[in-house]
Amino acid sequence: MKTPITCVAKSNDSLGEGCLWDGEALWWLDIARPSRIHRLDPATGQHRFWLSDLLLTAIAQRMGAGFVLCGEDGIYFFDPASGAISPFCMPETDRPQNRFNDAACDSAGRFWAGTMYQNIGPRGEDLLWRPDLQEAKRSQNGQANVRYRTGWKGRWHRPRVASSWDPAWRL
Repeated sequence: MKTPITCVAKSNDSLGEGCLWDGEALWWLDIARPSRIHRLDPATGQHRFWLSDLLLTAIAQRMGAGFVLCGEDGIYFFDPASGAISPFCMPETDRPQNRFNDAACDSAGRFWAGTMYQNIGPRGEDLLWRPDLQEAKRSQNGQANVRYRTGWKGRWHRPRVASSWDPAWRL
């Protein structure tokens, strides 16, 4: 049996990632530079996007209004009404070889963001950050371990991080 697949937005992304449903619309990123932040309203079919010179790699919804974005060099806030992207923190200025890669919110609403070596190589020291920056969890044995999917299962409050070595490494 074939399942029909319908294209709902011809976004022409180079590398579309990070889908997010906010209750009304679907958001995602085209992470290739210039990055694009997409919004699709399925009720109307309206597709909007915002351009950024930053390499954007992850998106999450904020409790108030707007979104949190990971850029290659830090964490940013995004206001869709104005299109403004403003820096929140740059926690790895001492690791210029690293970039932010993926992020997600856990069931308690905490934002977790992982970094990786810039072009996937063995020399980076990846870290897992929370936006209050009170706690950073280092990768296994300090070895480079690319964070490419962060998520939670059910009511579990601890993150499960998929890495290049282990599909469900637990912190």
